[in-house]
Amino acid sequence: MRKILFFSVTLLSALYSCNSESTEIPEKETVSALKLSGTVDSIYSEVKMFQVIDDLLELTDSALIVDNKFHFNEKSISPQMIYLSFDDSEKTEVFVDNSEVSIEVKDSNGISFDVLGSTLHTEWLSIKKDLKFYDDQLDSLYTAYFEAQESDNQLVIDQINGDYTITDSMKSEFVSDYIKNNSTSYLTPYMIAKFKLYTADLDEMVLLKDGLDEELNNSIYLTTINARIFDLEKTKVGVEIQDFSQEDKDGNLINISDLRGKYVLIDFWASWCGPCRGENPNVVEAYKKHKKKGFTVLGISLDTDKEKWLQAVEDDNLDWKHVSDLEGWGNKVAKEFGVKSIPFSILIDPEGVVLGKNLRDEELQSFLTDLFEEK
Repeated sequence: MRKILFFSVTLLSALYSCNSESTEIPEKETVSALKLSGTVDSIYSEVKMFQVIDDLLELTDSALIVDNKFHFNEKSISPQMIYLSFDDSEKTEVFVDNSEVSIEVKDSNGISFDVLGSTLHTEWLSIKKDLKFYDDQLDSLYTAYFEAQESDNQLVIDQINGDYTITDSMKSEFVSDYIKNNSTSYLTPYMIAKFKLYTADLDEMVLLKDGLDEELNNSIYLTTINARIFDLEKTKVGVEIQDFSQEDKDGNLINISDLRGKYVLIDFWASWCGPCRGENPNVVEAYKKHKKKGFTVLGISLDTDKEKWLQAVEDDNLDWKHVSDLEGWGNKVAKEFGVKSIPFSILIDPEGVVLGKNLRDEELQSFLTDLFEEK
């Protein structure tokens, strides 16, 4: 199961991967003028607007609410998702486009919006309604999974895992169909960035991008998509990996080129990542089985706490080289390779050429067995 991220996440997928918190990397484009106004059926004093800039959700504007009304001054903005907060309430998303947008805020049981003037927002609400059908099922599976774990019922757990895979695939297919059938909508590059950025491989990402109409080339989400394609190309099978180095626990600089002559599994992980810790025994098994044949592992930790990192290395018996700059998701090497979800691994040959990515469980064991049987 894979975790689909943007600003909301499916909790059950956290059982299978650990992800960073944001994916959008937009650049501002001057393609439309936004006139945003609204009425508030409650007592609020201020509304704040947030946008995603340089991978972070940033406060970009604010407006006072006077006589239950507010408006933002006309500003240049490209069609995109913005986020509004009333007196620091929970942020609510609104997809704005090339039109005057008016919002009626209702506050019966929490803030709710009626948005007029944005056809894209109306379309987004329709998509969300369809996606909710799958998300509700995934949420139910999330609850059932932990109930089955408490009763230690492996048969039920296996059934839940299978049901999740099927439901997640159906949701992914729904998203893919929308993208293919709406090549001219400004929602489509947003959908790619939100749902496909870290689940699609290089070929699929290129195919999705190439399917977009030329009119969407000014979408801010094309920056995100192009950046992801660039990162995926760095670790494409058959490409020689770029050189990098990082310090081990004693401050010694370990360079990937120091391991030339060996088959190396570059393993991005962290002590706090449950799925990583769950995969570690499989990597240990592979290491013990093939280390005398020229196979080794380089662990790159996305930890921020040195003690917890080293304790996990000891507890999991990870008897290979480990490095970390203790910057978490800001780890320099992880950023260079566009790592946004862990566990993430890259298998390279003795010349540093990529042989495979994200080989896990039996796939890793089978790949290595076949590899060394050929030698």
